[in-house]
Amino acid sequence: MKSMTPISVNFDALPTTTTSTSSVAPNDSTFVTFKGCSKIRPFTEPALRDLKFKAFDRTNSRGEVISGNGTGPAGVWVQIGAKVLIDLNRFDKWVKSHRLMAGMPCHYKTKVTTGIGTRMGRITGQRKVGG
Repeated sequence: MKSMTPISVNFDALPTTTTSTSSVAPNDSTFVTFKGCSKIRPFTEPALRDLKFKAFDRTNSRGEVISGNGTGPAGVWVQIGAKVLIDLNRFDKWVKSHRLMAGMPCHYKTKVTTGIGTRMGRITGQRKVGG
């Protein structure tokens, strides 16, 4: 049986490539779990799990591509085995990238009809009466 000789590799001489689109330095990263993130950010644990599930583009049963939310390419999620960690700096940068130019969330721009004579945002006179 041949003996295996160790190979020495000079990692400084290897070319470095970055695949992440984020400019966050790796030394500035703070990693937390879903539970830790839900305590310090306004997202519940189920909402964070949903963000992770929809991180990348996926294909449905009809072969159509469902676009992801972009958290995967942004480098928000770090998975080690079954443990999922969230890079808070990249997560905050991803959240800030979704601000609108006008400074108001999109649901404030839609007109909602409420008040007297309405029920759940619909004018009662427009509902069908009878079968």
